[in-house]
Amino acid sequence: MRLCVSELHWDVDSLQKLLRHSPTEFVYEAKLSLDYISTEKHPPMEFTLEGWLSHNGLKTWVSGDGELHFNANAAEYTNLMGLTFRLNLRALGIEPPVPGLAEDFEAVVVQALLQKDKN
Repeated sequence: MRLCVSELHWDVDSLQKLLRHSPTEFVYEAKLSLDYISTEKHPPMEFTLEGWLSHNGLKTWVSGDGELHFNANAAEYTNLMGLTFRLNLRALGIEPPVPGLAEDFEAVVVQALLQKDKN
């Protein structure tokens, strides 16, 4: 998964303004504790994930929790996947961009998973 900092939403307005033009990109290569992701109807599924988070040549081992929710009413995607990570700026090799900003933070990623073309 690729995440560009400028495309992320921050709950701190001053941080949002500061980072909206950032060229920094993170790449997360992880393994989910799910055997597969079903595009058929299913109850919400909880899972864990772990893998390498990379940026600017630095790799950090990161684990987190996730949830997968089936979306029966959408034609464009079948599942919404939510991921939650507890991270630390300095452990990622990042100086806090705003003085006084806490180094520990929670990152939440929501991603729509597209249904494969059945033709």
